[in-house]
Amino acid sequence: MSNITNVDRGAGSIPKPMRVAVIGAGASGLVTAKYLSQSREYFGIPDIEIRIFEREDSVGGVYRYKVYEEAEMVSSKYLTAFSDFRIAYDLPDFLPMADYVCYLEDYCSHFDLWDLIETRTEVTRVSRTASGHRIFFRRMDKESTSCTENETNQGETWDCDAIAVCSGLNNVPSLPAIHGLDRVQTLHSSAVKERRQFGTDTSVMILGAGETAMDLAHLAVTSKAREVILCHKDGFFCAKKMIPMPVLMKRWKPDPYQKPVDTAIASFLDTAYLPERLQHSQLTWSVYDKTLKCLHFISGGTTAGPDQWVGEIEGDRNNVDSLFLVKSDRALPYLSEGNRAQGILSRFRAFLMNVELKDTDGKKILTAPWPLAFSKDGTVNFPESRRLEHAEALSRVMRPDLVVLATGYVRRFSFLEEGYPKPDELDVRGIWRRSDVTAGFIGFVRPGIGAIPPLAELQAQLWVLKLIRHQYPQQVPMPPPSPGQAAYADAVGHYEVDYALKARGDHDFFKTKHGVEQESYAYQLALDMGAAPTLSFMARQGFRAFFTWAMGSNFNTKFRLVGPWKWKAGALAIMRGELFQVVSQTGGGVFFTSYTLFPLLFFGTLTGILHTAAAFLRLLGLEKQARKVLGSGNVPRREGDGA
Repeated sequence: MSNITNVDRGAGSIPKPMRVAVIGAGASGLVTAKYLSQSREYFGIPDIEIRIFEREDSVGGVYRYKVYEEAEMVSSKYLTAFSDFRIAYDLPDFLPMADYVCYLEDYCSHFDLWDLIETRTEVTRVSRTASGHRIFFRRMDKESTSCTENETNQGETWDCDAIAVCSGLNNVPSLPAIHGLDRVQTLHSSAVKERRQFGTDTSVMILGAGETAMDLAHLAVTSKAREVILCHKDGFFCAKKMIPMPVLMKRWKPDPYQKPVDTAIASFLDTAYLPERLQHSQLTWSVYDKTLKCLHFISGGTTAGPDQWVGEIEGDRNNVDSLFLVKSDRALPYLSEGNRAQGILSRFRAFLMNVELKDTDGKKILTAPWPLAFSKDGTVNFPESRRLEHAEALSRVMRPDLVVLATGYVRRFSFLEEGYPKPDELDVRGIWRRSDVTAGFIGFVRPGIGAIPPLAELQAQLWVLKLIRHQYPQQVPMPPPSPGQAAYADAVGHYEVDYALKARGDHDFFKTKHGVEQESYAYQLALDMGAAPTLSFMARQGFRAFFTWAMGSNFNTKFRLVGPWKWKAGALAIMRGELFQVVSQTGGGVFFTSYTLFPLLFFGTLTGILHTAAAFLRLLGLEKQARKVLGSGNVPRREGDGA
């Protein structure tokens, strides 16, 4: 399977084996170690010595240790699964966290990773040496749970050539600065495990409006709590995990099997083969933003979200090009209870078509603005709000018995010494700093809608490829191709894709949280490696594989057909089988027409017009002008970002 020949490996010299430390045994750490361990098989280099340092007593990271009752994945098993190790057919589309942890354990067994993992081993410091990095670590006994300041410099050390930081996003709780917060009982969301923690006949206030906040609000409203209040700053945009298939005339109900939303994006002419002029224009984002909101209105009566009648994001920020969509909708029926429009036109629209509404048995979740302060007796001081949905909460004296801080986490790498990059200094795809490929950060890019594990796999593939080319330039030579040229046969030539979430209002999630659009970022990493297959190549692979490639999302398996990590036979089997089965589902006529067929036809027509104009200019010998029409090469390629 090696991609280089004996001649490529050099004459006579035996390369020195490389040592790599992987910090963290969550999904990102495991997939990084897997590709490091397979580098000899693919590139003919010496075995890499790998050590995975994990502070907890087993693998799984946040999926094992920071979960709560009824928690499940917000991305489907089809998108979340790694490219060459799939999730069992008989498991639900959205796995309970325990099942995903079992999947990661099976992944370790399948790829022989267990012997590389050192659990209950805390990395206390990482420093640079003349030739690489030094890992300071200590092994914890059964009673120990943390490393005290006096113990930091004790323990063992290990020198290595490279480090992969895979410690995850959810480690250090972010605590809001609210005056008097210490006057009320609080719990950070990471400490909430089950409903009984909300108490009986209590007033529960939840600060935050992300996926965890929504899940905990649902747990609270279905617990023995008396009331639940959800506080947010400037709104939220909920997106259902399953395609919302409406009930027609209150009679014809949707098929009980619903297609996961994250499998329904037709990548052809969305990322693949969309001219750069269109891909980098605001038009692409605008079409999807307007289409999604139109779909929500037709099927639910509101553009804010599917049956989302509260918390609409206001002003310029209300655009999907700048948002982290909230992919948990369990709390929505309770939030919308009592807030749905009741006018004649709204009722008529709901009679013709409406998403299925869940009976909440009269229970509801109140919404309120972000608290300004808590008084000495625990009363909440709110700012004024123009939102009608806040009226009930603001008209009452709120004195919560429990405040749950669903306020996320801070990205912090306290074990790294000065000189290592900060998150905003990772200028190559958010993975490493251009001047030093030997320190990689895997799994710290967040998709607006999608999943971190599949992006972490692509990041690991690109980083490991770059790392071994850096360490073994004679054995694995491959200069980056010129713009428009491909490093591998049957691969699309390299170009820059617009994948960053946009800055709107006072929010810039790409700058502060490395927020990206999943489909575009995945395709960019594939282009960087020379792993995005061409149209002509896919046309030769049979109908099922071609259909899955064109009409499905950018599943990682698509990028194992060509390129440095080529696994053609296995990838084709998955695309023709498991993935074809889900992609070939329409998700219902309303969704398919508005969100899949319309964009495909619209951008297909524009693409045809641009290519016709470019072809005419080429007939006149105006190659430069033809490329300008298509936008080819208009976005400069940054050195080091390609394969």
